[in-house]
Order: sequence, then structure tokens, then C-alpha cells
Amino acid sequence: MKLRLLALALLATLAAGCAKKGPTDAEVLSGSRKILLSSCRQSGAKLPGITPAQLETFCGCTTEKVIGIMGVDGLRGLATRGAPTEDVNEKLRQAGVECVEQIR
Repeated sequence: MKLRLLALALLATLAAGCAKKGPTDAEVLSGSRKILLSSCRQSGAKLPGITPAQLETFCGCTTEKVIGIMGVDGLRGLATRGAPTEDVNEKLRQAGVECVEQIR
């Protein structure tokens, strides 16, 4: 449950980090990856019972899944359109669950 909340918090952090205009697709992906990984590592480090190796696996998994689900256009849209649709949010929640399974 805590990791699900972590995944949702990462999405909010990502939306805030993609607010600048005009980045290339590569910059959007690179910046998003950095923001997601950093935020996940910082937030996850506070969770009891998760090892550094588990945290790294989880953060890598969720980062790549969020990027895959959102795509460049979706990541760009976070800055202008705000929160993703409920359908996308459900996919992100499922991705978080799948990533939790990788560390169990």
C-alpha cells in the first residue's frame, strides 16, 4: 500500500518537473527519468522494511513503466493538461503493483 502511494506521489512530482516549455522528446524522457528516480529514491528511503536493493529495483521498474504508459506526449501534457485520466491512473496503479511483486 505504501509503495502504491509512493508511485502516485512520483506522478505528481513528475508533473511539476515537466512544466518548462520547449524541451525535445529526448529531454522530456531524460528529465522525467531523473525526476522519477530521484523522487522515488528519496520517498522510498523513508519506508521501513525496504532494502536499498529492493528500492532500486522498485524505482527502476516504476520509472520505466510510467514512461512507457505515459509516453512523451503524456509526459508533456502533465504540465499543460494536469493529472492524467482515470484510465491512465489505473494503468499507473497496476504498474506499481507489478513493480511491488518484483521485490517480494
